[in-house]
Amino acid sequence: MADTDKISFNLTLNGKDYPLTMSRADEGHYRTAASMIDERISQLSSSSFGGRLDQNEIIAFVALEAMVDALRVNGNYHRLQTEVQKYLDEIESKLPSQSI
Repeated sequence: MADTDKISFNLTLNGKDYPLTMSRADEGHYRTAASMIDERISQLSSSSFGGRLDQNEIIAFVALEAMVDALRVNGNYHRLQTEVQKYLDEIESKLPSQSI
């Protein structure tokens, strides 16, 4: 990645600023993720569940939820990829063979 493709910015996460340098294409994803994380921390903190946990435990649960979501998405991606390949193979089998 060329230096011109990088951007430096401060990302606020859970009330703390973090200086980051990364690809311009990734900045929006990081900002959206930080916003989603902050929102989930706030939701858990204000719930009856969150009242029994300290801040580190709440953050651990947010991370756990995020990883479970990522695993589900990855599993769905692979399932869909297999299904699409099956359909492509079926279509290909119905096409006339081409001899060279």
